[in-house]
Amino acid sequence: MTKLDNSRIHFPSPGGQKGLINVVLEQTHQSINTLAELLKISPRTLRDWRREKYHMNYIGLRLLCENAKIPLPLNIKVKDAYSHTSAAGILGNAAVIKKYGKVFPCPQEYRQAQWQKWWDTEGKHNPPPQSVPIPIHHPKHSPNLAEFIGILIGDGGITKRQVTITLNRTDDSEYAIYVRDLCKKLFKVTPKIYCRKDCNAVNVVISRSSMVTYLETLGLQQGDKIKYGVTIPMWICQNNSYLKKCLRGIFDTDGGIFLETHTIKQKKYSYMRLAFVSASTPLITALEVSLKQFDFHPKVRSNNRVQLEKKDEIVHYFKVIGSSNPKHIHRFQEMKKSTK
Repeated sequence: MTKLDNSRIHFPSPGGQKGLINVVLEQTHQSINTLAELLKISPRTLRDWRREKYHMNYIGLRLLCENAKIPLPLNIKVKDAYSHTSAAGILGNAAVIKKYGKVFPCPQEYRQAQWQKWWDTEGKHNPPPQSVPIPIHHPKHSPNLAEFIGILIGDGGITKRQVTITLNRTDDSEYAIYVRDLCKKLFKVTPKIYCRKDCNAVNVVISRSSMVTYLETLGLQQGDKIKYGVTIPMWICQNNSYLKKCLRGIFDTDGGIFLETHTIKQKKYSYMRLAFVSASTPLITALEVSLKQFDFHPKVRSNNRVQLEKKDEIVHYFKVIGSSNPKHIHRFQEMKKSTK
């Protein structure tokens, strides 16, 4: 005898189950969510019943009819939910006998031993394609690669399988495209650009574990940059053309140009400043040393800021080091006109 809580209703023709649920909705003026709550099922399950993806159970049918005050439909069949499994078992048993000549082709211990033999000789040496890291192009050391390292030092993050560069969605919209194209040129991979909903930021993302492994060979690490003390890798410091581009990448992401205003005898004076900002002490030291290497005279302020404070040096900086970020270029041009 079929248990009512383990039953399935089979209507005599397609559309019968959908039609009944539509009648109940119309008669009761209730929503799918309300009816689902009455039946103690999820709204998704009720929608699946309505689409006739699954057969509804007898208890659900009875509650719906009682709620709408309509009689139970005629000519329906009530079957056990697992009534098909017996026939399926018979067919499966016949297939095994046809293939092996007997119901149990071999003992379980023998099958386990054979599987272990296959795993040791073949299986573990041939991992499934989805578990093999997708390779990337490994570029040689170059100014462009050094600039990308600078970008990561400034606003990058590295996890086990992902490299993310976080930029301002409004001010850095053009620069985000530049970073994406630089990645494509260097690694033959096109990053994804995601606009974050929780803040005014945009993420440029490369999801490649092989990318993470490669960056580690270049001197970067996974995890919190401040905790491990991020700094400029030695292979960049030893080459001036690399170092210039790395400084550009760091400034374009973690730097800024601004006006510092002082009032002297009721008269305001504005001075242009160019700053690199970081909470990593090793990086602050490396930035100070690197700028001095190019005959600049940087000042360290508040232990987390390296500044150029002379207009002629800032102008020289944009000639010698430059910027790839349009927002810095535009801001520099405006301030150059407005200051003496």
